[in-house]
Amino acid sequence: MASLVDNLDMRESIVSNDSAPIVSVGTQWVVDACGCDPIKLQSLETIGSICQQVIDSLGLHVIGSPASHRFAAPHGVTMLYLLSESHLAVHTYPEHGLATFNFVCCRDHAEWPWEDELPRVLGANHVFQRVLRRGTWSNEPAPESIPGASQ
Repeated sequence: MASLVDNLDMRESIVSNDSAPIVSVGTQWVVDACGCDPIKLQSLETIGSICQQVIDSLGLHVIGSPASHRFAAPHGVTMLYLLSESHLAVHTYPEHGLATFNFVCCRDHAEWPWEDELPRVLGANHVFQRVLRRGTWSNEPAPESIPGASQ
């Protein structure tokens, strides 16, 4: 029996929540890059460069310094950027040829070409992207307003 992954193209995206939320608070991109070069997945410099490209091209604002850690081989790296627009996190698994990205942004249209860039930079042979719209989906009234908040 073929798995779901066996039936996907190299560049596959799933966009959930096709309708717009009543109140949008942004979008979350969950990206898995498979078949990556293990050496590149162990490099903080390479992963940091990808993150910086995302941040620069979208005009995002980093709060403080990114947190990062390189694990002992054969394991990879973890990197986290706190953004005024939310966050960007990356975890790599060279032993599996896998890089996982989680990008949350309060802007609805902060798309980045993951499916083009990750094969080019990491040698990924498959990029699977899920896009989640975040927000309020019901017509239920909000709880009492917070004092001092603008309406």
